[in-house]
Amino acid sequence: MKKHTYTTYIALSLIAVIPQVSFAAFDKIKSLLTAFQGILNLTVPIIFGLALIFFFYGLAQFIRSVSDKTIEEGKNKMKWGIIALFVMFSIFGIIKYIGDSVGISTGITGGPNNAPICDPSKGEYSGCESWQMP
Repeated sequence: MKKHTYTTYIALSLIAVIPQVSFAAFDKIKSLLTAFQGILNLTVPIIFGLALIFFFYGLAQFIRSVSDKTIEEGKNKMKWGIIALFVMFSIFGIIKYIGDSVGISTGITGGPNNAPICDPSKGEYSGCESWQMP
């Protein structure tokens, strides 16, 4: 009989402790994801800038070239710089579209959801102070 009561006490103790442990793990995961988001927020503009610099470096190499080899190298650098910028902007657009569709704030500004409502026929003028009304 005593063994059964010890088992009961242990089971009840675990039931009381497990949610606290899981919520603590959730807080750690949440803080880890927040830290990762902070790192991404710093590195993404740097990567965009590097792709733009790579494109302009290829453009300068193309303009200043004297041989066919450097002309082709410049063209390739410009091509890959444009492809990198296109892919990055496309990913941002897809993330914003999905986030707006689901109702999640992505932190990406711009696009049709941020446009002010300026419809004179309906009498809606919120956010139209800086817009020229027809």
